[in-house]
Amino acid sequence: MTRYNEMADCHMALATGDDGAGGRGLTAWRNADAAFEALELIPSDLMLGWYVKEPTFDTRRFGAMSTARTRDRWSSQRKEGIWKSKHTFQTLQFLFWLMQTTGTPTNEGVPAGYNTQTLTIGATNVPDWHGIHFEREGIASNELRYDIMGVLPSDLVINCGQSKENFKATQEITVPFAFLNRAATDLAAQTKRKPGTLGQSWKTWKNAITGNGAGKDPSGLQYNGANLEVDILNMSLKFHRDYYFGTPDATAYPTIGLMLGWDYSIILDVKPIGDLFYTVNNKELPYAGDLDYDFYFETSANDKIRLNYDKLYMVPVDEENDWDDTIEGYTITLEPLDTTSSLTATGIDILDNTHFENP
Repeated sequence: MTRYNEMADCHMALATGDDGAGGRGLTAWRNADAAFEALELIPSDLMLGWYVKEPTFDTRRFGAMSTARTRDRWSSQRKEGIWKSKHTFQTLQFLFWLMQTTGTPTNEGVPAGYNTQTLTIGATNVPDWHGIHFEREGIASNELRYDIMGVLPSDLVINCGQSKENFKATQEITVPFAFLNRAATDLAAQTKRKPGTLGQSWKTWKNAITGNGAGKDPSGLQYNGANLEVDILNMSLKFHRDYYFGTPDATAYPTIGLMLGWDYSIILDVKPIGDLFYTVNNKELPYAGDLDYDFYFETSANDKIRLNYDKLYMVPVDEENDWDDTIEGYTITLEPLDTTSSLTATGIDILDNTHFENP
């Protein structure tokens, strides 16, 4: 990540949704390579850092060495671009980019004055039409303003824990993309999503403990209906989509893309406080019951995020401890058990469906 951030040097906004319903949205996956318009853009969770690699040609060396002991070079194909950015964790907006829930994700006005999003993995491989508008401020140049189009979001990592560095939850998204348009117009920055506002708060470790989903002997982490008997110290939530770029145009930019396999994992730093952890760690499949993790980041009844994992598998870890360790602790990984495993993400906040699929 760079040292630039939205508060000082640059800003980003999101384009999302199509215009099939006659609304203000994108016209195609690559938006016909047309620059985004201000009315197509919406804010994101506050950006903390960014990185971009533009689509470039992959060159190869070939042929016999010349008398100068060098070889020729030719361009074989264009590599896809990569966008990465780090954000506060305020809403489920970026997780929707990966899950691409089938049907309208947002139930607006429920509860009264707020909205509820319910995300499950979408059934189609065809990507939603999303995009990113980025501007670096202070230099009047189109080279520092661009639109990213034809996106296939691949990875999202949410980190939160009891340490000072991880206490405030952050999320990092990776977005492979097909096309970067440097003819982007200088557009006014979106109104920032204030992280201290009810309905869009910056979630913290304190919020994760509220629903007893983290911290001391969490009731949300259960095996066969019983607490797993660990204290959770830190968590890293990982989400992944396989993707495919295909059918290049005359300039070697992909004209189609697909979002394929879906996977996720939970990495927890834990301190065992009972026997059940060791029982599960050494358990041969099938399990005696489900291993589930259901927890909340809860600021209030009208500002919370729930992640409900059903049917997990704990990757076995070696048991070890050292005489000068403060505690006996382990880093465990939870993954989907099988094809019946599921993840449902639910958010309650002030974001209407404009922020997800149809501006």
